[in-house]
Amino acid sequence: IPGIDQGTTRYFYTLDGSEPTTQSNEYFSGDVLSINSNTTVKYFALQQQHSPSVTVTINYTFTNATPMVETPVISPNSGSHTAPVQVSMTCNTPDAEIRFAFGGTVPTQTSLLYTGAFNLSTSSFITARAFKAGHTPSGLANADLQVEQLTLTAPSLYPNSGEYPSPLSVYMETTIINGKVYYTLDGTDPDQSDNLFVEPVTLTQDTTVKARVYLDGPYNPSNIVTNNYTVIPTVGAPIINPNGGNHSGSVEVSLSLPAKGLNLENAIIRYTTNGAYPTQYSNEYTAPFTLGIGNHTVRAQTFYPGLSPSTVTSANFTVYDPSPTLDTPEFFPRYNRYADSVEVTIENLTEDADVYYTIGDNMAPANPTQSDMLYTGPFTLGLTSNVGDTWFIRAKAFKGIEESSVIQKNYEVFDPGGFAINPPTFDPDGGLFYNPITVDISTTTTPPNPGIYGSIRFYNTIDGTDPFVPDPPTTGGNSINLSGPAVLKSIGEFIQVYATSDITTATYEFMCATPTIETQPGKGIINHIGSATVVMSSTTTGGGTVIRYATGGVEPTETSTVYTEPIEIGPGTHIFKAKTYRNNFEDSDTAVASFIVEETPEAPMILTDPMDQTVDAYTDVMFTVEASGVPNPSYAWYYNGVKLGGENDTTLFLYNVQVAQAGEYYAVATNDASSATSDSAMLVVNQVNSPTPTDTLPPTETFTPSETPTGTLPTATSTPTPTDTTDGVTNTPTASETPTETVEPMATVAILSASQDNTIYEDSADLSNGIGPIFNAGRNGSNGNFMLRRALIAFDVASTIPAGATINRVTLTLRVSKENSGMNTFSLHPLQADWGEGDSSEDQGMGTTAQTGDATWMHRFYDTDQWTNMGADFDANPSAMASVDETGSYDWGSTTQMVADVQSWLDNPSTNYGWAIVGDESGATTKNVKQFDSKDNPTEANRPMLAVEYLSEQQPTATPTETATPTPTDTMEGVTESPTPVDTASIEDTDTNGDGVINEFDLLNVLKYWKQEVGP
Repeated sequence: IPGIDQGTTRYFYTLDGSEPTTQSNEYFSGDVLSINSNTTVKYFALQQQHSPSVTVTINYTFTNATPMVETPVISPNSGSHTAPVQVSMTCNTPDAEIRFAFGGTVPTQTSLLYTGAFNLSTSSFITARAFKAGHTPSGLANADLQVEQLTLTAPSLYPNSGEYPSPLSVYMETTIINGKVYYTLDGTDPDQSDNLFVEPVTLTQDTTVKARVYLDGPYNPSNIVTNNYTVIPTVGAPIINPNGGNHSGSVEVSLSLPAKGLNLENAIIRYTTNGAYPTQYSNEYTAPFTLGIGNHTVRAQTFYPGLSPSTVTSANFTVYDPSPTLDTPEFFPRYNRYADSVEVTIENLTEDADVYYTIGDNMAPANPTQSDMLYTGPFTLGLTSNVGDTWFIRAKAFKGIEESSVIQKNYEVFDPGGFAINPPTFDPDGGLFYNPITVDISTTTTPPNPGIYGSIRFYNTIDGTDPFVPDPPTTGGNSINLSGPAVLKSIGEFIQVYATSDITTATYEFMCATPTIETQPGKGIINHIGSATVVMSSTTTGGGTVIRYATGGVEPTETSTVYTEPIEIGPGTHIFKAKTYRNNFEDSDTAVASFIVEETPEAPMILTDPMDQTVDAYTDVMFTVEASGVPNPSYAWYYNGVKLGGENDTTLFLYNVQVAQAGEYYAVATNDASSATSDSAMLVVNQVNSPTPTDTLPPTETFTPSETPTGTLPTATSTPTPTDTTDGVTNTPTASETPTETVEPMATVAILSASQDNTIYEDSADLSNGIGPIFNAGRNGSNGNFMLRRALIAFDVASTIPAGATINRVTLTLRVSKENSGMNTFSLHPLQADWGEGDSSEDQGMGTTAQTGDATWMHRFYDTDQWTNMGADFDANPSAMASVDETGSYDWGSTTQMVADVQSWLDNPSTNYGWAIVGDESGATTKNVKQFDSKDNPTEANRPMLAVEYLSEQQPTATPTETATPTPTDTMEGVTESPTPVDTASIEDTDTNGDGVINEFDLLNVLKYWKQEVGP
């Protein structure tokens, strides 16, 4: 551009009409801008410490102008980078080529041709221009890129510069991952062509060490580290000969200076033999010295005036006592001839000693030393190099300075010519036995010419050790008597070819048979009248066999009573447990048997007859009868010769009697022996006007049979309404009264439903029936294969009965829905661990696959937590027992122990695990299973029920409010009488059976009365 004075002024311009900036094209002296098309040039000047000039605009217009190539784009076109940067260039004019240059030079058609992206590793100013034939060259593009590579951290040298005795080891280290340290020892600066540090550098003279770190990639090498070392010469270290080792009796030791190194005539060698490091006052070496029996550590060092001492030389010596002091090892097997191969074991008889051995093929080897083979375990010898030759083995033990004598063993390993002995067989084979046995030993191999050479012989052990054929062989044995636990091992041997079999092993265990407990004659658990005779027996005999037993559910021990003769038992329930004991036998399992002996039947006799009564209508009547008899009789009431259904108690209640109920009443008492009929009682009912009910009774609690009643029965009284009769019309005056009545403390009965129940099956560890409609207890099966079932049941006592209450009575009611095994006894046992009820369900009594959380024969919670004892953990002593026969409902309790169980669960809810329901398990081949309805049974009335009578610390106080309202009553013809009043039972009436106790049975009677008379 003519007229521009460059000097220190910079010029920036554009050719596209846009405003120029310092990022636009910069004009350099000598540049020629060729313009061959319409162009608007804008530029301004910039000089340090001056404001930019105004922008100058020049428009160039051409006619028929030559097209211009578009200005290329450089990417990136600026910025600072810490690693090599990739540079690319583009031009929007098709087929144009880009030429570029460095350092601000304007590219020409001979400049560098751009062919693709390239890496820039140093800071550069790049200019570029595009060219195309028939086109005007493009404008100038430029990019100012700064690339600053990282400099690596310098290495560390150890030790630091200074004076050190010769030889000196120098270490070099870098913290750069994958960095490499290069060094020089001549004072020159190192590069990658010099020494690479891989191990300590040893210096013996003054040296300047220089080192720096290199790393492949965009990194500058580290700064150079320089250390100067002054190395002080030292004398050579002594040589110890021999250099330690094991020796017998004694060893002579000599010391000398090395042939190489600083070896001075006046150098002095000083040494010790006890492991101490030498000093200038230690023994001076002048001649070889002798070490005696024992362990010795010799240390030696060279000293010379004016020089540092040499390094210390050490050697360890063990000098053995030549006379044997250790036990001589032993070889196994002891027999000398074997077919095909033999496995050799050397037994070391000295603790912590090492055994070394040597082997010779058909020749005796040298005596072992600690330089020979160390015995570490059994090894096998095959055929010798010349078949038929002999192996010779010698062994010796070493420990510290002690050693044993040498022992030698010879083995002949031969080719048996194809003859082999099959392993022995045992009859009977190993297993569990209940009496002593004789085991016969044989093999299926028949030896050649047994008439000449004899039969195969067997050698046996019963303590688990391997048997061997003695040398010379003996007669062996083909049977063995066992009367206690044994691991029997046997090996067969045929002397003609010296062949032996493999060893056969079998384990024999002995356990006493579980005793049987039964009565004479056998009647099972029940049907005993007056008395019974209990006998016990066991199939295990001899060897001091005894049966020990205990009663009352107590587990027998080795100190329990010995059964010697039949046992007489009288009326009552008797539980026997017994075990068999014998010397060297495991104790038997426990046999359990229960027997119920009933008293001798006595026919019923009426002791108290019901009494005649005359009463007014609308009052309550009670008839009472009492009878003796064994067993206790049951009762039935009759009215005018017709049996009253459901009236089976000693007391007959007639509530709110009517004239139509007058007549003859009597009771019949019945037991297994006979029956007796009471005298008849005549009931006369006088007709009276029905009273007018004007009371508003206090609120009473309504019980629905399917619910669980838990409240104290309220009591209300009906107050007669005063009347005034005038002119034949009876008027009832208005009265308002608010009586307050305090209920005396009394027993409360709660009816609880089961919170969970389940069945566990001996058949399998993964069977259960968590939410099935039934559960089972007893033994089930067929064809001699009978397996146990046990039921588990629990009630959430603490959620219903108030804390601190005292339990008086407890009764469990279960309904049998299926049976095919006759009368059997089932007992309740408190469980001692928590258990679960999962989602398993079936209704056939065979169980189904347990689900998560189910109880099984093995698991408390399937399949994580297990019982301590298979079949559930429960108290062996039953809390209650009941005889169960055909379908119907059965009660357990109330018993003292059931009361104690529920009281404990109330006081300590965390220990409420419920009961296990266990059948008679004494007969291993007796079917006695019963099917009970569970808490999940679809028939609500059939589900398990627990009746609990308790006395709470605080009783409610009833405050009824009664209001009498005038009720005009006209006694004249055509006038309707007032409705008949209904009274609830009083406190005294609640004891419906007159036994002096208000319990669950009284509650059920009251509920029944309310349902029939009062309505729901």
